[in-house]
Amino acid sequence: NLGSVNMENSRMEGNVLNFAGGMATTNVALGKNAKANLASVNMENSQMKGNVVNIATGAAVTNVALGKNSKANLAAVNLENSKMEGNVLNAAVGAAVTNVALGKNAKANLAAVNLENSQMKGNVVNVVGGAAVTNVALGSNAKANLSSVNLENSRMTGSVTNAAGALGAVTNVALGSNSKANLSSVNMENSRMTGSVTNVAGALGAVTNAAIGSNTTANLASVDLGNSTVSGGVFNLAGGLSATTNVAIGSGSEANSGSIVLKNSGSGGGSNVSKSGLMINNVDPTGIFGAVVTG
Repeated sequence: NLGSVNMENSRMEGNVLNFAGGMATTNVALGKNAKANLASVNMENSQMKGNVVNIATGAAVTNVALGKNSKANLAAVNLENSKMEGNVLNAAVGAAVTNVALGKNAKANLAAVNLENSQMKGNVVNVVGGAAVTNVALGSNAKANLSSVNLENSRMTGSVTNAAGALGAVTNVALGSNSKANLSSVNMENSRMTGSVTNVAGALGAVTNAAIGSNTTANLASVDLGNSTVSGGVFNLAGGLSATTNVAIGSGSEANSGSIVLKNSGSGGGSNVSKSGLMINNVDPTGIFGAVVTG
């Protein structure tokens, strides 16, 4: 753990600020069950009143989880099974920002928030910027989250803003059975939220979102509202000036770019904008308004 806070099974009233900076900022978890935390906060099974700010900067910002059950968190917050009143800001800025989960059950979180099975009153802002922004989940059940929020089985009152931008390319790839890659996205499965959600992923170059393999899922600037309720607005924007590509290859694979998935759910309103390109799960053949998937 470098420049990080472990508050597991705790109570806190106050603020947390973590900062990591240098020419190269690198966080690596290597080996079975390895954990590496840089400028991050672990608040699992905890209660907090206050604000959390995590900032990572450098010419190159790299976060890698390599090995079975490994976990790498860079400028990230884990609020699993917790209660929080306050705001969370995660920021990662560098010439190249890279987040990789490689191996069975590996998890890599960069400028991301995990609110699974939690309650929160406040706002979440995740910002990632660089010449190139890359998020890759490679391996069985691997998960890579970049500028994303997991609200699964949770309740939240407030707003969520995820932004990922690059001068060059923004790339989000899930490769391997049951792997998941989330870039500037929100997972609200089985949850309730009162507030707004904004997801933006853009580049002067190419924006690529790909799910390759059996039951893989790649979400870019998307919201999954499966079995959930949202009172508020949802806005998703995904696009690259040179090319926007969204591809799902494999049995049961899903690639969602600039999309709202409303399976068995309700929302106060939604808006999607995706630059025309190869779009999967897109009910609009022009590719202008993204995808709204219902069922």
